[in-house]
Amino acid sequence: MQISEAGHVVNGDESTTNPFKSPYFVGDENQRIYFDFLLMDDGDIALHSQYGCVEDHCSEVFLYEVMTPTRLKLPQ
Repeated sequence: MQISEAGHVVNGDESTTNPFKSPYFVGDENQRIYFDFLLMDDGDIALHSQYGCVEDHCSEVFLYEVMTPTRLKLPQ
């Protein structure tokens, strides 16, 4: 596993997570939590979410976790 200068995991092809460019989010035009994920080269999954508020001009990492697929419970 490689780590970027920003502290994000990076695959061999340089793919990584970027919640702000992801179509997945919860919230409205002012406050949102954005979500992104990355299937890593070793089979693990990186989950990355970030909170943003336009009115307050703030943005912060909400969750960044790397887990094995067995820890992730997907619906059948």
